Amino acid sequence: AGDTTVNGGASVLFAGTVDGAYALAVNNKSTTQFTGTVGGTTALASLTTDAGGTTSLRNVTT
Repeated sequence: AGDTTVNGGASVLFAGTVDGAYALAVNNKSTTQFTGTVGGTTALASLTTDAGGTTSLRNVTT
């Protein structure tokens, strides 16, 4: 794995744990949801979402 960009047209849902020492960018015009832990075991290098939609986070470590 490496730095990752997710381009969604509608809602984007990360329902499980997201880990890794890499950058994650999510571009989405609607809702981006992280319902699991983000960076809990291995912190992300960075997490970026675009300004076009809304983002819901619960537990994030970068």
